[in-house]
Amino acid sequence: MVTKKEKMGDIGEKLVFDYYNGTQSTYKYDSEKDGMIGKETAEVKTQNRHPFGYFTVNTAWKNQAKKCKSVDRLFFVEYDNSPDAMLWECTDREDTTIITTKTGRKMEGWPISKMKLITTFPGKGDELRKHTSSKIFKK
Repeated sequence: MVTKKEKMGDIGEKLVFDYYNGTQSTYKYDSEKDGMIGKETAEVKTQNRHPFGYFTVNTAWKNQAKKCKSVDRLFFVEYDNSPDAMLWECTDREDTTIITTKTGRKMEGWPISKMKLITTFPGKGDELRKHTSSKIFKK
């Protein structure tokens, strides 16, 4: 069975690889990338932004931060309370900060201020929120 998190990630990946005419990895647990854009490896994370202006990855998932830093292109698909989703590209994958959440989780964060807004996907924010586990959007 596919989890909500997996469904949300798949939607984000499809948005990015369709936008760039790229190829999504066929292996769900690819340890190097989510897909290819031309000859470049790409990783896609789908999430709402951290309150301090970062997109984050849990450091407990050892491979995830490493993968984000080693691909050629790192993207974040952001959803919030608006109907739309936004596509950001990280321009400095090495500039990160470790953030500790209220529950004690260590998150590696990339500052959104160092990212480039690529495009907006109309209506996709609504679709992504249907699959979120974020407490920010729960009723």
